[in-house]
Amino acid sequence: MPPAIPSERVNSPRPGKPGGASSSRVSLRRLRSAFSLYKAILVDAESRRLKDELKWLTGVLGTARNIDVLIARAGSSDIRGRLLEARDSAYDDVLNAIYSSRAKALMLDVNEWLRCGEYLTLSETTEIRNGPVVDFAIETLDRHRKKLKKRGKSLVEADDEHRHEARKAAKKLRYACEFLISLFTGKQAERRYAKFIKSMEELQDELGLLNDMATAPTVVHELELDSHPDAESLVAVGNREKLLSAAQSSLDDLMERKRFWRG
Repeated sequence: MPPAIPSERVNSPRPGKPGGASSSRVSLRRLRSAFSLYKAILVDAESRRLKDELKWLTGVLGTARNIDVLIARAGSSDIRGRLLEARDSAYDDVLNAIYSSRAKALMLDVNEWLRCGEYLTLSETTEIRNGPVVDFAIETLDRHRKKLKKRGKSLVEADDEHRHEARKAAKKLRYACEFLISLFTGKQAERRYAKFIKSMEELQDELGLLNDMATAPTVVHELELDSHPDAESLVAVGNREKLLSAAQSSLDDLMERKRFWRG
């Protein structure tokens, strides 16, 4: 039987503080990744509805997080001031969403669903739920690794959209590893896991920076800062070619790592 779906607690900094939106968003993304991880048994209507609601709340947090990224790059006091104003507005939207009846209902619904949701007793998923948990984990991790390998081909030549897909695949594999590592015990599995996760962290950092570089122009445009004389400082950061090469190297290194879930 697959391991219990983790009840992700959002114990991050307060969403109204700088950095809080990013931390809270990561927590929500982890929970959404759990839905993807167990999608074979989450085939009922309520599971799909809750996943959509979590996506909605993650999206609200995303705007504030993107502005936080730009603020960290802002040099001049003028453009920084305008970004701070925009962030205040974005955080107002975040707080309104979090304290809304919709979000409160979502938290209650998720709590109830975890304990007595229809997905726990569906006849069409009985075989999967009652199957060997380690077999489920191995198959799941192999599938996510294969998807990342496919999405990560030729990162240097790929466009931003394909690199974004590779980034999402990397996140799902990372979360799957963290969710399922407790099933694989022994010194060898621990050593392989540590090396695997280290390579994953490097890859995610590089893909994350590339994604921020790709999305920055859109965020600047949405904030109507295109014509600001210092707008370029928010967009042109880092050596893109060097970062692309590093990301490809990290991905290749990850694919060469021995899988901790296979002896």
